[in-house]
Amino acid sequence: MSCNYANIKVGCKYVYGASGPDTFDCGGLVRYISKLIGVTLPSDCAAEDFRQFEKMKRGYPGQSSNCKPGDYLYYQKLDKNGNVIKNGRYRDIYHASVYVGNGKIVEASSSSDVVVKRPRSTYKTASEIGYADAATVF
Repeated sequence: MSCNYANIKVGCKYVYGASGPDTFDCGGLVRYISKLIGVTLPSDCAAEDFRQFEKMKRGYPGQSSNCKPGDYLYYQKLDKNGNVIKNGRYRDIYHASVYVGNGKIVEASSSSDVVVKRPRSTYKTASEIGYADAATVF
């Protein structure tokens, strides 16, 4: 269900701090979709959203290979040597996306200025650190 909502938002404008219905940043897209599937996330930060999913026993650090279409992926930023760039946020998370299946993600991307659908393996300077089970309806 959440991947359907994500696909509908492809092409919407990226605006830092926005959470819908027509403009989004990465965490705002996740929060907007979560609300549509009946989950309220109290934060305006992707890192804190992941912490909330962990508290609900639906966040899985280090297991992103197990995600299903509709789940949310969380990322850490890497330097040119592949080391995690510390940012002081929970688990040093800096980005989130929605896995929509067939190796594709939907994300609100500042580099694209819009919500985009792209291959999951596009990142050279980021590492998936976990996922949140949003594919299972709450």
